[in-house]
Amino acid sequence: MVLVVRILDAAAKVGGTRDGSALRIALTGPDGEQEQLRVEARVTSNNQLTLQQMCIAGLGIAMLTAPDAQDDLAHGRLVALLPTWRLAPIPVWAVTPQRSNQPAKVRHAIGALEAHLKTLPGCVP
Repeated sequence: MVLVVRILDAAAKVGGTRDGSALRIALTGPDGEQEQLRVEARVTSNNQLTLQQMCIAGLGIAMLTAPDAQDDLAHGRLVALLPTWRLAPIPVWAVTPQRSNQPAKVRHAIGALEAHLKTLPGCVP
């Protein structure tokens, strides 16, 4: 995950996890120090593409996955904020109708997704 911005406009901040009226972003510094960034948001979304487009339009900051933001970062449409700091990992779950007696194709699909996600930059096993 990378924290990105195009142009930080104090009137519109975008992205993060909701905590009441503020967004809390947990960060770990290069020396292991822990900080929490509290951001008052005017706009939030749970849609990655929407957040990215709003940042490109100059509407604020967002937490985006590195693979999704890579092209926009490379072309200068987005700028990484605090590049030496790491964001907290985001858990991923596979939700299925039943936990036991999964069909082989479901077990293999989940295994393939897990293997692929582990190859992505910033993935924490």
